[in-house]
Amino acid sequence: MDTTVCMAAEAGSSSSTLLEPDLIFSVHNAMTLLRNGVLTFTKTCVEGVQANAARCEANLAVSTAFATELVSTLGYEAAAQIVKERLAS
Repeated sequence: MDTTVCMAAEAGSSSSTLLEPDLIFSVHNAMTLLRNGVLTFTKTCVEGVQANAARCEANLAVSTAFATELVSTLGYEAAAQIVKERLAS
Protein backbone atom coordinates (compact mmCIF):
# COMPACT_ATOMS: atom_id res chain seq x y z
CA MET A 1 0.00 0.00 0.00
CA ASP A 2 2.83 2.38 0.88
CA THR A 3 4.56 1.65 -2.42
CA THR A 4 1.35 2.24 -4.36
CA VAL A 5 0.78 5.59 -2.66
CA CYS A 6 4.41 6.64 -3.20
CA MET A 7 4.34 5.67 -6.87
CA ALA A 8 1.05 7.49 -7.41
CA ALA A 9 2.42 10.59 -5.68
CA GLU A 10 5.62 10.48 -7.74
CA ALA A 11 3.67 10.18 -10.98
CA GLY A 12 2.63 13.80 -10.63
CA SER A 13 -0.54 15.54 -11.66
CA SER A 14 -0.44 14.43 -15.30
CA SER A 15 -1.54 10.89 -14.52
CA SER A 16 -3.15 11.45 -11.15
CA THR A 17 -6.62 10.77 -12.50
CA LEU A 18 -5.46 7.37 -13.76
CA LEU A 19 -3.90 6.42 -10.43
CA GLU A 20 -6.51 8.04 -8.21
CA PRO A 21 -8.58 4.85 -7.64
CA ASP A 22 -5.48 2.89 -6.64
CA LEU A 23 -4.34 5.71 -4.40
CA ILE A 24 -7.68 6.01 -2.64
CA PHE A 25 -8.00 2.22 -2.27
CA SER A 26 -4.51 1.91 -0.76
CA VAL A 27 -4.93 4.83 1.65
CA HIS A 28 -8.34 3.53 2.74
CA ASN A 29 -6.97 0.02 3.34
CA ALA A 30 -4.00 1.38 5.27
CA MET A 31 -6.29 3.49 7.46
CA THR A 32 -8.58 0.51 8.08
CA LEU A 33 -5.64 -1.70 9.06
CA LEU A 34 -4.26 0.98 11.37
CA ARG A 35 -7.66 1.51 12.99
CA ASN A 36 -8.14 -2.22 13.54
CA GLY A 37 -4.63 -2.53 14.95
CA VAL A 38 -5.21 0.30 17.42
CA LEU A 39 -8.56 -1.16 18.51
CA THR A 40 -7.04 -4.61 19.00
CA PHE A 41 -4.06 -3.22 20.91
CA THR A 42 -6.38 -1.19 23.13
CA LYS A 43 -8.66 -4.14 23.84
CA THR A 44 -5.92 -6.71 24.50
CA CYS A 45 -3.12 -4.63 26.00
CA VAL A 46 -4.43 -1.40 27.49
CA GLU A 47 -7.93 -1.94 28.90
CA GLY A 48 -7.87 -2.86 32.55
CA VAL A 49 -4.23 -1.93 33.10
CA GLN A 50 -3.73 -0.02 36.33
CA ALA A 51 -0.59 1.53 37.73
CA ASN A 52 0.80 0.07 40.94
CA ALA A 53 1.42 3.26 42.90
CA ALA A 54 3.69 1.63 45.47
CA ARG A 55 5.84 0.04 42.77
CA CYS A 56 6.05 3.34 40.86
CA GLU A 57 7.14 5.15 44.02
CA ALA A 58 9.78 2.48 44.74
CA ASN A 59 11.12 2.69 41.20
CA LEU A 60 11.28 6.47 41.40
CA ALA A 61 13.19 6.32 44.67
CA VAL A 62 16.04 4.34 43.08
CA SER A 63 15.91 6.07 39.69
CA THR A 64 18.69 8.26 38.34
CA ALA A 65 16.43 9.87 35.72
CA PHE A 66 16.57 13.17 37.59
CA ALA A 67 20.17 13.52 36.43
CA THR A 68 19.16 14.46 32.90
CA GLU A 69 17.52 17.60 34.24
CA LEU A 70 20.51 18.41 36.41
CA VAL A 71 22.95 18.22 33.50
CA SER A 72 21.50 21.33 31.87
CA THR A 73 21.81 23.39 35.05
CA LEU A 74 24.81 21.92 36.88
CA GLY A 75 26.80 20.36 34.08
CA TYR A 76 27.62 16.73 33.38
CA GLU A 77 30.37 16.28 35.95
CA ALA A 78 28.35 17.67 38.87
CA ALA A 79 25.26 15.68 37.87
CA ALA A 80 27.34 12.51 37.56
CA GLN A 81 28.78 13.08 41.02
CA ILE A 82 25.31 13.49 42.52
CA VAL A 83 24.18 10.27 40.84
CA LYS A 84 27.23 8.39 42.13
CA GLU A 85 26.56 9.62 45.67
CA ARG A 86 22.90 8.68 45.46
CA LEU A 87 23.70 5.19 44.17
CA ALA A 88 26.27 4.68 46.92
CA SER A 89 23.77 5.38 49.69
